[in-house]
Amino acid sequence: MTAASIVHLPDLTFAQHLQREFGINRGVFNTMDAWFYEHGYVEITQRRKLLIEFLRIAREQNRQGRRMRFGHGGLAAKMNDFLMQNNAHQRFS
Repeated sequence: MTAASIVHLPDLTFAQHLQREFGINRGVFNTMDAWFYEHGYVEITQRRKLLIEFLRIAREQNRQGRRMRFGHGGLAAKMNDFLMQNNAHQRFS
């Protein structure tokens, strides 16, 4: 499956892909998806591209190599940092 086709998967299959690839459960996926939506990314494939890019960067920064953990309030803070540092609004619009 190509990276371009992943964003077009049905919702459950996309969530399962994130679980396999990044260790992110459906609850975290839903939280991230809603957060991006609330921050102006209303087109679903755009949000999914952002999600995948965010998780790739977070995985690279995760020095422990285990499942990613964000802690209380940590996910929103990391997502804000991601948007600011990667100029994501222009790249993914």
